[in-house]
Amino acid sequence: GRLQLLFQSDYSGTASGWTATWQETSAIEENEIFRDISVYPNPAENILNINFNLQQTQALNISLVSVTGKVVFNEEVGNFVGDFKKTIDLSTFTRGIYFLQLISEQGILNRKIVLQ
Repeated sequence: GRLQLLFQSDYSGTASGWTATWQETSAIEENEIFRDISVYPNPAENILNINFNLQQTQALNISLVSVTGKVVFNEEVGNFVGDFKKTIDLSTFTRGIYFLQLISEQGILNRKIVLQ
């Protein structure tokens, strides 16, 4: 496994120490959790489509995170099973790189998204 930390400071204050927490997930292949996943278009301009299939009922969280760590989109979907389809409106987002995070009870999927 690998852990990457990104620290960003505005240099306006100082304090001693920091804390990091994380959750280990099993090494389940993403295609075993999110079957037939499709995230398009990528690069994206105004919209992002997310399609996949969940074989088992489970809670699901969808997030879009900027490279600075700011969550710009978040949606919780409770007790879902079957074909999932979501279109996210990106027209008000700043151009750049984002990370799509799909978090289920069985694992996490991360995809890099480029917004042009």
